[in-house]
Amino acid sequence: MPPLNGGVEIDILPCMIRLYHTLVLLIAFGFAPFSEAQNASFERKVLESTFADDAEHWNAERNCRVFVRDDALCVEADGGPPILSRSTDEIGGLFRIVLRLKTAYASNCEVMWTTKGTPRRDVDHRVVIPLNADGRWNDYEFELSVPDILTSIAFRFTTPNGVWELQSFEIYRKRSHPLSVKRIVPILHDVHGVQEERLRYTIANVSAVAVSFRIPTREAPVVLERGQSTDLLVPVRPEGNLAAVNLHIEPEDFPNIDYPVFLYLPDGKTDWIQTPLGTENKILEIAPDGRMARIRQGEEVVGILAPLVHRNGVIPPLNRKPTTEAGIFEFESPDVTLRLDVQGDSIRFRITGLPGDEDSQLEGPVVRLFGTLRSGLLPGVEFLGPGDESSSPIDVEPPHQDRSRPNPAWLTMPLAVLATDKIGCTMNWTDSMLQPTFSTPNQRDRTDDHRMSLIGNNIDVTLQFSESKIDDEPAAIRAIRDFVQSRGLPESPQPPRSSEDQLRLCLDAIRGPLQSSDGVSWSIAVDSPPKPFADILSTLNRLGAAPPRTAFLVSGGSDIANDSIYFLTGRVEEWRDNREKTVRTLLSQQRPDGSFLQRSRFPEVETATTSFGATAIRALEVMEFVRLTGNKDLFRAVERSLEYLKRFDVPRGGFHRDTPLRTPDLFSAAAATWLFAWAFEHSGKAEYLEVAERFALSGLPFVYLWSDREIMLYTTVPKFGATHRRPPFSFAYADPRVGILYAYAINILSRHDNSIDWKRLASEILHAAELMQYPDGPYAGCVPESFVIRNQERRGRLNPASLVSLRLAVEEKLDSLAVLSDDRDWFVSPYPIQFTKTGTVEATDVPPGRQFQILRNGIQIFDAVGSGVIRID
Repeated sequence: MPPLNGGVEIDILPCMIRLYHTLVLLIAFGFAPFSEAQNASFERKVLESTFADDAEHWNAERNCRVFVRDDALCVEADGGPPILSRSTDEIGGLFRIVLRLKTAYASNCEVMWTTKGTPRRDVDHRVVIPLNADGRWNDYEFELSVPDILTSIAFRFTTPNGVWELQSFEIYRKRSHPLSVKRIVPILHDVHGVQEERLRYTIANVSAVAVSFRIPTREAPVVLERGQSTDLLVPVRPEGNLAAVNLHIEPEDFPNIDYPVFLYLPDGKTDWIQTPLGTENKILEIAPDGRMARIRQGEEVVGILAPLVHRNGVIPPLNRKPTTEAGIFEFESPDVTLRLDVQGDSIRFRITGLPGDEDSQLEGPVVRLFGTLRSGLLPGVEFLGPGDESSSPIDVEPPHQDRSRPNPAWLTMPLAVLATDKIGCTMNWTDSMLQPTFSTPNQRDRTDDHRMSLIGNNIDVTLQFSESKIDDEPAAIRAIRDFVQSRGLPESPQPPRSSEDQLRLCLDAIRGPLQSSDGVSWSIAVDSPPKPFADILSTLNRLGAAPPRTAFLVSGGSDIANDSIYFLTGRVEEWRDNREKTVRTLLSQQRPDGSFLQRSRFPEVETATTSFGATAIRALEVMEFVRLTGNKDLFRAVERSLEYLKRFDVPRGGFHRDTPLRTPDLFSAAAATWLFAWAFEHSGKAEYLEVAERFALSGLPFVYLWSDREIMLYTTVPKFGATHRRPPFSFAYADPRVGILYAYAINILSRHDNSIDWKRLASEILHAAELMQYPDGPYAGCVPESFVIRNQERRGRLNPASLVSLRLAVEEKLDSLAVLSDDRDWFVSPYPIQFTKTGTVEATDVPPGRQFQILRNGIQIFDAVGSGVIRID
């Protein structure tokens, strides 16, 4: 197809000489409220059913009868789990489904669906939704990813007795815009023999159907077939060092596209206003009309702020206001005011527009840094190291991977960081509802710079510029520390219940829905196979309940190991031999550099063969045994892993069984913090404590430090991606299970480091996890596997043993095994032990007559009874 706008293509090579620098420094801004083509998706309602009016389309498929009552469709079980279904014929994509339902019966709702390519129901096409059995109307929301055609949907209620009333059912299809801007290139265009500058936009139809659209300069519509593209030429009108360009097209049946671009012209002429920026050789240069600014380091421009503010791609006609205050620069137009306050190496921007104009908001300042990325962070969304890209399709499969304009509710703290080999910039603000943008390299605009900004009508933001790395500390880590130290940890509500009530609630769960009928085995999660798990039996003992006698023990049962039951039942030798065998097996997989082999399960998007997270988790398991036995040979193996792990800045790879190794996650940060803190306690090497603190800081972006929901503050997201790279994503989904591990790790760190109030942070995460527990009902005391912050929905039901361990640890009580050592001996006991003045070992807090065992140096086993001095030969 020939170029539009009457343009005639010319050979690009002659243009490259004159426009080379312009091309390299192309500054393009896609403003999402009016650039829907660059959004990840938009929604459209494709089906709405008010069950009472639509009952004929629903089929009582099995074990039930249905009838209409009070404007609701009632499903009554008839001897088995009932199934209700209906046919559909919807083009696939990512579907958001909203169901309004009430029941008084404890049950789950299994949502099952079929597609044209998978006409039979299977386990891969199922979502399980826990229902509230409160007899009230509840709204349930979930997502389905359908690659082809959605042909049917069904609801199965998981109990043979009950009544469920369904009021409404809506399906929204989330679709990427069919038109995508693939390239933006400056060219010279011949107009009646005169060479004029243009931007050539390459527009592609990325959908499966033809798309028709109009442009202002042509009467006839343009039609692009599937996979077809075309070039659109737009004039460039320079003004000083900045040129504004906008592409406007109007697709049929889809949102319009306005794609504004701001082109930095290094050879343009501007009478810059100059002011120092910090103590380094940095100068801030501001255009007198308030259009843009740039940061110059020596003679090199290392970053620009361009434009300082715009609305829908249009820079307001700003006039500078006179001021006598040093470092203050003010500009105003009829509908926008702009103030810059330069103090040291920071610039505070206050941008205000007319109130109430929500559909046409302001964007600014738009930060663009040049150079090679060294560090990047958007807490809750992105955590980047050298060579990383934001919105990576490794973390989330296309077309959903674009996170350049994320939902503000995804952010765990109002902070963004970009640092290149030339300069670093931290952006922090206070209004958590402002819309951030973040793209590195600039995939939205197909340029190789690094971009971030804020969108809103009242923007108050501070930019701080620094070196990209100081004393080998990445800019992202330094920014996290400065953010928390300057603002402090936010105040939180009181804990949901007293410590005694909390432990009683956990005990109710272990004795209730998690205990099998034989009374000697328990499930890790409701409906999982029950076994006599050692961790759960040990937890029962800590909760003051006499654990039943069992013929054998199964190791595990909790995310935080608790092996004290072996020491209470005369099985220390069995425990030691099995644990050492496991550790030796692990170490047989250790590579010479200290890492552990972990091939990616997603070779189609990454080729990694080792994982930071997998190495930290496995080394931690070895370190735990070293801590209990003092084995020097094993610690040397741990030290090899410590040296390997020290080189990393971004925690990732902890969910290696179902997530790409590249995806940043909290599990890795928790394991590394835990590992290095224990290594410091074991060896006394200060460098291990420093690394433990660094990895503890790397876990903070996964912790919500603001809230607009009842249960949100101090909840933790598990990773910045998606399981199996597919929806639902982990953004804004709390995972108390991983948060408990992180809190346990930083509680260990709090004994040695006070740069952050780690003890308080651990307590707050504990309280958030306790708020997420099921407070009552048949699953009271269970911990949800995940928690949807948006609608405060609990999903899954896990045993609370790790939560008990965390609470005891935070309260500085013994939660598992006590370790006592001196220069010669290592002692391990299920009760607190201490050295007496004469050098003997004394046990405390032991119930009278209670028999237990103590392990010395991982070899000798001693029997003991009750509190008091223990005879050690």
